[in-house]
Amino acid sequence: MSNALFDMVSGYLDSNKTGKATSTAKPKLHKEVKLSNDLLEEYQSKAFNWRKQGRKCIDFVNNAQWSEDDEKVLRDSNRAPVVDNQIKPAREQGISMLTANDPQAQATAKENSDVDSAQLFSDAFTHIWGNSNGKSELKSAICDYYDTGVGVMMAWADPSADWGKGEIFVKSIHSLHVYISPWIQSRLAADAGHVIISHNVTGEQLQSQYNVAIEKIREMAIGHSSKGDGSYPESDRFMGEDQDIGDIDDGLMTNKYVMVDRYSPIKVKFYHINNVHTPEERLFNEDQYNDYLAEKAFILHTSQGQEIITNNVHVLEVEKMYRETGGVFHMMQDQQTGQAVPMPGEEHEGAIPGSQVVMQEITKMDLFAAGEIKVRIVEETRIKRIFSAGDVLCWEQVLNISTLPFAFFFNGFNRNPYCMSDVKMAMSLNEFINKQLSQIVAHTANSTNQKVFVPKGVGISDKELEEKWGKAGAQFFRYDAETGALPVVVQVPPLQNAVFETINNAKTSIYHLFGIHPLQSGDPTSAPSTYKGTLAIDQYAQRRIGSKLDDIEAGLNQMNKAIVEMIQDTYTEEKIIRLFDPNETTKTTVLNEPVYDEITGEFLGRINDVSIGKYDIVVVAGSTLPSNRWARTEMLEGYADKGWIDQEALLVNSDIPDIQGILSRSSQRAQMAQQIQGLEEEVKNLKGDLQTATRESLHDKKRLEVEKFSTKLDQAANKIDSASQLFEKSLQLEKQSQKVNQGNKNE
Repeated sequence: MSNALFDMVSGYLDSNKTGKATSTAKPKLHKEVKLSNDLLEEYQSKAFNWRKQGRKCIDFVNNAQWSEDDEKVLRDSNRAPVVDNQIKPAREQGISMLTANDPQAQATAKENSDVDSAQLFSDAFTHIWGNSNGKSELKSAICDYYDTGVGVMMAWADPSADWGKGEIFVKSIHSLHVYISPWIQSRLAADAGHVIISHNVTGEQLQSQYNVAIEKIREMAIGHSSKGDGSYPESDRFMGEDQDIGDIDDGLMTNKYVMVDRYSPIKVKFYHINNVHTPEERLFNEDQYNDYLAEKAFILHTSQGQEIITNNVHVLEVEKMYRETGGVFHMMQDQQTGQAVPMPGEEHEGAIPGSQVVMQEITKMDLFAAGEIKVRIVEETRIKRIFSAGDVLCWEQVLNISTLPFAFFFNGFNRNPYCMSDVKMAMSLNEFINKQLSQIVAHTANSTNQKVFVPKGVGISDKELEEKWGKAGAQFFRYDAETGALPVVVQVPPLQNAVFETINNAKTSIYHLFGIHPLQSGDPTSAPSTYKGTLAIDQYAQRRIGSKLDDIEAGLNQMNKAIVEMIQDTYTEEKIIRLFDPNETTKTTVLNEPVYDEITGEFLGRINDVSIGKYDIVVVAGSTLPSNRWARTEMLEGYADKGWIDQEALLVNSDIPDIQGILSRSSQRAQMAQQIQGLEEEVKNLKGDLQTATRESLHDKKRLEVEKFSTKLDQAANKIDSASQLFEKSLQLEKQSQKVNQGNKNE
């Protein structure tokens, strides 16, 4: 084997400086590396039988269901090692049910002041899960859960991801690479003294995945470490299909090193800060505590007393005023607006009485000395990580989390980490099926290839019998009846139906072991005759897998405790999270959004600061299980008919494609209908107005005609009056003329 190392920085092989081959002399190890190796050796010895059994189960699921000894016996007896793999489809069905949907997270705040920020952690978990392809990782862990009895996932933070802002991921770890303290009593392994991840890795993996410098790799021992073996357990199964299962052997150009990644809970001293002037409590390490005490604070002296300012945002505002006013200001009334405005200097005649404020700049250390800030030293649990490879310490760090960052899924927990898997329990049933099928194949072969007993002295040669007996169609054999008896053909008795019934019963038992109802795997023979009955059976059948679902959800909730603390420790800068739901809608959440003064540009604080507060993230029970689409749609339709939900709620919870387009078009149609209704009402009103105007116009015309006729009548009447007056005048004149004429006659 070549000892050349591939340098990922330069991109070339560095064959001159090679890794060290394993030697018999024990090198001097770092004390942490020695402890890791000693623990690994002890844990491997305790888990030897369980790991061997786990490897056997994994091989069995992958069609290696006969041992090499059994296969040899079958071959020697001209029998085929038939495999009818009933375990894998049952396991796949269980995995499909447990991972049908992504887990829905619900965050809750432990303090009333943090309730508004709880949703931020739900969004952050959804982002982490989607960014890590969590559904695929969960499937891998549940595969191990069924195969070996233990599934493992872990959360980890990459400080260099997202342009150096840091990112959190979740991933699955092969259970045969994980070594848990054998003396655990908790089903979640929360009481584990140590958890070790150990397996063989290449130099390229150390550089790319674990950021180990090539200078460190050159010092590592190739192959096994001084104690412990990172290789995959050996197999004794017959690989009839040339399966490659487990680790691949070393190559000519690739070195392998035993990686030992240890996580150990330790006690670390912290300072618990209780600031009576702010509603928050903080927990600081030594450096954070010293930085906190050095922070500025202010005492405001007023006529009513004094006020202590410790909130960082408020301190920045007061500090700005302190620089602008020299530390003293009073209030004056603006003659134009009538509002009180601050003015530098001491209070004088014309100022608002009692408005003087004297600002005293101090530090939080002064407040601590005065007893205004209470400090209590406590010991908190933190997780120490020791990473070594090839007997070389790569790094050690104390993670700022109080729980192990793992999700352990124990299948049938027996107060130790060595659980018996469902595959192990079903192996004997599948082996029984395989043996029965092998016997059926042998019986079929014996039925088609008859056994013939030929008496000695028969006048037909063996060669002639073999040639003619093996041909199809009618055959004629001539023999001498006086020289011997005829050959005797032995008939193989037919198989009884009980043989096939026992095989079917064994298949059903396997599905029962995995918590799967035959109907859920598509078997129509077990379906009820009614639609409602089928829906009910599909719903009730999920109760069988409920216990396994509890194992998965409990493990995820335990890991989520570490994720909350990782979020607060990793997401310290502004981070924009965009989430997409199946309805193609986008939700944007901004974490740690900075706020600056609009005029001076000074930093004032953060909105949605996730580094403060205490929270829990809990997986919503049953959120990963599948739901019956027909039953759910029918239920929602019933709710809609009763008026309990609207059309949008019905569509959003259905499987109809392009829901947003439908809602958008429906909204547009509703708006258009409202506009049409408004226009119709307007037209109706205009019609009424037109009718009113028409009536009024008609009335005006009639009134005008009447007025015209009245005018004519008045004119006629006036003429008549004038004529009458003229007639009267003429009559009077005629009378006077007659009187004058009569007088003249008398004279």
